[in-house]
Amino acid sequence: EPSAIGTAAVTVVNPPPPVAIAISPTATSVRVGRTRQFTATVTNTSNTSVTWKVNGITGGNSTVGTISTAGLYRAPNTAGAATVTAVSNADPTKTANAAVTITLR
Repeated sequence: EPSAIGTAAVTVVNPPPPVAIAISPTATSVRVGRTRQFTATVTNTSNTSVTWKVNGITGGNSTVGTISTAGLYRAPNTAGAATVTAVSNADPTKTANAAVTITLR
């Protein structure tokens, strides 16, 4: 019987680590009409940009507060609570949330 001899090259490629995102601060109080700076840290990707949301609304609105593309949150004129979210643009399934309490004083 003929015998077959061959070689095969196998390259094992480790998958890249998943994109991770963190927000700071994770919880804060802001007086009505005042601002608070949030920062988002995105790792394991060269695209570290994020989309900012307030209560799921990109950029927020006058009811829940607004947030700039740089992460500067401005509280609305009424007390309450809001959630600031940073969404990784490299992997939109990766998000980080911060709890905001809006106080009158």
